[in-house]
Amino acid sequence: MKFYLIDRQFFRHPQHYLQQVGVAFLVIAGLVAGLGMVTEVVVVAAIGSSAFITFAMPHYPTATARRLIGGHVLCIAVGWLWSVPYAAGVFGNGDAALAMAAGAALASASLVMLISDTAHPPAAGNAIAFAILGMSLPHVLFSVVAVLLLALIRYMLRGWLRNLV
Repeated sequence: MKFYLIDRQFFRHPQHYLQQVGVAFLVIAGLVAGLGMVTEVVVVAAIGSSAFITFAMPHYPTATARRLIGGHVLCIAVGWLWSVPYAAGVFGNGDAALAMAAGAALASASLVMLISDTAHPPAAGNAIAFAILGMSLPHVLFSVVAVLLLALIRYMLRGWLRNLV
């Protein structure tokens, strides 16, 4: 096994790396500037991970619109469902309750995504976020607009984007 710090593919096509991360920068910066001020950082983090998959691995199955959009929408719904018992104190109070809600949301969301063939790993972050934060229109709007925009841009640039991983 050879040790290297920089992928050899980078030296062959540095423009692809720089251009695709530039697109990711513009999309996330635009979303956070335009919508991010009304949402929580944990919700933005889940979208940031989705942007990485969308622009660094655009031809992987997890980057498809079905998985990107479906995964996030299902995880938002599952997270919201777990927020109800969490907010009602069913799990108790404090860190243990937070851990139970987060774990239940992650496990349930993972199962739902796997069963429905919408597995998009970053979306699981939204399941946890919505379980803890509860349903909030700004959070939902941010997530839905963000994943729709990511899917649209990926579709529009599908012939130009390359897998970088």
